[in-house]
Amino acid sequence: MRTPSIFAFALITVPLLACTQQQPATAETRAKPKTVTAMPLAGTRWQLQALGGRPVGPTPSQPFVMFDAKAKTMSGSGGCNALGGPYQRGANGKLRFGMLISTQMACAKGMDIESDVHAKLSQVDGYTIKGRTLQLNRAGKGALMTFTAAR
Repeated sequence: MRTPSIFAFALITVPLLACTQQQPATAETRAKPKTVTAMPLAGTRWQLQALGGRPVGPTPSQPFVMFDAKAKTMSGSGGCNALGGPYQRGANGKLRFGMLISTQMACAKGMDIESDVHAKLSQVDGYTIKGRTLQLNRAGKGALMTFTAAR
């Protein structure tokens, strides 16, 4: 039995390695960041993260909003009480809430947050969604409330 020589091994291996070498990354070959698809306004549970740019403190339950496109209603919680009412969605990110109703329980914590939620909802005139983030805005004042899509 004849053993292959190192020379024969090199003749076979070197061309194979040359074919599998990676080329240096260029602008075209670099991995592009994944595009995050924007969540839909309606049908998504949006959990409140910030009011007027400040993180939300502790509340008895997580403040959130949900939009029903067919009924054109919003429902949610300010952190203590349930709330809901009609909304109107227009072109170019316009959004307005009608008369909102709420239950009237008193909670030991979070009533200041709940009060701020109601006040800011009455000022909203637009929204933006970027990926999993919803901002309810007021023209000239920017983001009044920031939400993230619940998992």
